[in-house]
Amino acid sequence: MKKKIAVLASGSGSNLQAILDALDRGEILDSEVVLVISDRKEAYALERAKRRNIPIKYLRAKDYASREEFDRKVVCLLEEAQTDLVVLAGYMRIITPVFFLSFKQRQKIMFRGKNLTVRSFVFWKKYRQTLWCSPDICV
Repeated sequence: MKKKIAVLASGSGSNLQAILDALDRGEILDSEVVLVISDRKEAYALERAKRRNIPIKYLRAKDYASREEFDRKVVCLLEEAQTDLVVLAGYMRIITPVFFLSFKQRQKIMFRGKNLTVRSFVFWKKYRQTLWCSPDICV
């Protein structure tokens, strides 16, 4: 059975494209991208996913009362898609503990380098103890 990958992206989707290309070349085995989520309607990552017939979801932050509520919706979408791996590929939102602490043991989270920016550092500094205690997060 193939592992289900979800990709969260905010921009051009170059990291998503790299994942798709690696899948095409057979460098990532027994896996498929089953969902792409973006917090930006104009993110080209959504177009890249559409071209591959990968389900997409755009979530507008202003539609949610808090970051935590937004993250709960993201987690709900990830659970509905039964994802095994969540890739934060240029996803430029500050993520709350709701996001990380909601995953089942079978799910893993992977960061790409762009996510470790000054904006994200606030998150890391505040919540690093929670993250370091979790074996299911790949940095």
